[in-house]
Amino acid sequence: MYINATMYREFTNAEPIILILIILAGFLIFIALVLLINKAIRIQENEESAEAPHEIQMRNFDAIQPDSNSSDKY
Repeated sequence: MYINATMYREFTNAEPIILILIILAGFLIFIALVLLINKAIRIQENEESAEAPHEIQMRNFDAIQPDSNSSDKY
């Protein structure tokens, strides 16, 4: 197939734009991956630091019970 000079110039002029778009797309994908990994790490840390449900329930139960040494007994 014969390619004339104008077609060749159009292809060569389009290459930098395509290259820039590919680089930008790669950069955006990289940022998205970093944000997802950061979120996953934060979720993992929150799960590790969370108390067991029975510990929370016992703490709330202790807070509801009146103190046996308090002076406001009825």
